[in-house]
Amino acid sequence: MCFCCTCMHMLSHAYTCSDMHAHALTCMLTYIQWMSVQELWQNLEAVFNSPLTAKEFPEEAVRFVSTHRDWLKLMRVAHQTRAVLSCCSGGDPPTHNRLATIASGLEECKKSLESYLTSKRQVRIKFC
Repeated sequence: MCFCCTCMHMLSHAYTCSDMHAHALTCMLTYIQWMSVQELWQNLEAVFNSPLTAKEFPEEAVRFVSTHRDWLKLMRVAHQTRAVLSCCSGGDPPTHNRLATIASGLEECKKSLESYLTSKRQVRIKFC
């Protein structure tokens, strides 16, 4: 094999390795995002499963139900896939996009809840 062919072979191998590393990094970032979304979902699920919360926050309750459905769909796909790398790197739309959408919905619910709790604390302080 000539020098040029050897260099081209090495470059193509390096490109493949860098693609593999980029793919692995993307999967790791998606997995980290997944864990963050899961933690937020767990915290909010306990609050929004209460009938009182649905009464106090009708708009947020609807948003949470929609986000909850998206989360359950993603979890069904994950359960069927049973391979972390395949689940984190695949999907239509891609898993990281779905997680970003779910995270956005959960963050909106969390902000509304925090705002409500802050206003309740201020009312209590005024009457104490």
